[in-house]
Amino acid sequence: MNFTFATIDATHYTLTVTFVSSNAGGSLYEFGLTDGANNFGLGTTVGNVSKNGLVNLQWDFGCNGLPGLDDCASGPTGGKPDDVFAGDNASFQFTTNSSFQGNFAALEEQAHIQAFPNLPNCSVKVSTAAGTFSSPGASGGSFNADATSCAVPTSTTPEPASLFLVGTGLVGLGGVGAVRRRRKE
Repeated sequence: MNFTFATIDATHYTLTVTFVSSNAGGSLYEFGLTDGANNFGLGTTVGNVSKNGLVNLQWDFGCNGLPGLDDCASGPTGGKPDDVFAGDNASFQFTTNSSFQGNFAALEEQAHIQAFPNLPNCSVKVSTAAGTFSSPGASGGSFNADATSCAVPTSTTPEPASLFLVGTGLVGLGGVGAVRRRRKE
């Protein structure tokens, strides 16, 4: 996830989250920001979230999976046309009071990804702040994912050398059986 800001004027800004990549698929379910205890007067100004620059009316403000954010948008997930997948971005505009003055470093951004095709119970949350979630992330951030429900299923495929050994063992067992039959005769 990449989070970027754009300045509209002295108290109006845009937060954009870009879903850069995922090994297991999934879609962006929620994203938002908080100023912690800085009291910058964060408030959402636009009732719509855009996806890839186009207004998306299927998103709402307020989040269940990312509590404690000042502004947060939640959308559809699980294969719907308005889902935000790897390669897509989503954004919304927000307001501040005059004390903010573009101090983006004082903000924390978060995103919540779910609806992984082969991991139906997997939910991954990421933050730009260390310590918000249980695992350290890149660039000082953090993330949280349940290791059991988010583990990519694996299958065991024998190596060619192992198959050769099994094959020669079976041939050897066949030879032992032939020798025993001859002795009985």
